[in-house]
Amino acid sequence: QREKGNKKGKVVGGRSDIATVYREMVEEMDKGIGEILATLRENGLTENTLVFFCSDNGANRNGSNGSLKGHKGQIWEGGHRVPAIASWPGKIEAGTETDTTVLSMDLFPTMLDAAGIAAIPSLDGASLLPLMTGRKPLAERTVFWAIGKGKDFAARRGPWKFVVSGGNDKGGQLYDLSKDIGEKIPA
Repeated sequence: QREKGNKKGKVVGGRSDIATVYREMVEEMDKGIGEILATLRENGLTENTLVFFCSDNGANRNGSNGSLKGHKGQIWEGGHRVPAIASWPGKIEAGTETDTTVLSMDLFPTMLDAAGIAAIPSLDGASLLPLMTGRKPLAERTVFWAIGKGKDFAARRGPWKFVVSGGNDKGGQLYDLSKDIGEKIPA
């Protein structure tokens, strides 16, 4: 809830020092994750536990997405492109990296696979275990997403991303993300 007439955006009962609040939240999150990992080690559960961490969105308007266009709540790369990290000693080799596009809907099939449970045929998403363990790459696919009431939507396949933003009646814009990660120059 915002104070009436407040142009600085101070939240009632909250703090206006956004950068400090953000830093403190990241520090607390880091501390909490460290405690979880320590508990797994102390109880000998590390080799039997897949730990996967990622954000659900890019930074909001108060944060930074570097050279990526957009922010949380938008279809641009800055709205949804986030780093992720996975750990499963004995299954995922330390230092394994990929720039493969994955989606949060891939997490449930991944957890089923890790638990040895057969995939549900109607389930969207794909198990990431073959990718994370180096057995095989994720099959090429076209992914779609929309934000708002159908005014902003996008489709991506490989490096190509087609974007329609703000109900643009001129059609959409096509970007080659391998050459233009900031979505500045339509192809």
